[in-house]
Amino acid sequence: MNDIYNLFPEPIASYTLGREFTSTEKNALLEQDWKASEGNETSKNTYVLRKKNLEDIRNFILSSLTDFGKSVYDFSNEETKLYITQSWVNKTMPGEYHHSHKHPNSIVSGTFYIETNENDLISFEKPGSNTSPWLFMPKEWNTWNSSFWQLPVVSGQLLLWRSYLPHSVPRTQGTNARYSLSFNTFIRGDIGEKSELSRLSLK
Repeated sequence: MNDIYNLFPEPIASYTLGREFTSTEKNALLEQDWKASEGNETSKNTYVLRKKNLEDIRNFILSSLTDFGKSVYDFSNEETKLYITQSWVNKTMPGEYHHSHKHPNSIVSGTFYIETNENDLISFEKPGSNTSPWLFMPKEWNTWNSSFWQLPVVSGQLLLWRSYLPHSVPRTQGTNARYSLSFNTFIRGDIGEKSELSRLSLK
């Protein structure tokens, strides 16, 4: 074999806050009223990033989204950007999990990790993999023969991915609660071309 072409890769971008959370930020993020979800709990507030004292966190996420938009979608026009629609906090206690799901009505979704345990993970699934009639058991798993892949996560890390990608959290193995901020996005600005009959203005 001379080469393998890695066609149609799925981008999952990782960004790092690069500093500790302030006590004010921690309080704004973790002091929530909670409701039950499938396998864990989520905040009743679904617009958490609009809270006071989270301006720096919000700007960090928006800057990362701008970078993702330029790198993945080639948003070269400064007027065309991804913006945050809803945002909420997840609380996963030891032994709990987060069910496999996707994010409808969103372009790019993300999770920002507030408090984690050692060896915490997030799982991503290959879209449509559960419909394949074939199941091969390789001696060693890689990104070509796997139907899902797990990534380690740490406090202060932000992951961004396209919202149609199924993802989940395996049962928490550590002794502490795991807290993360999740959010959805949409596009604001002009996309497409008039000459191609694909122009769309989203204000």
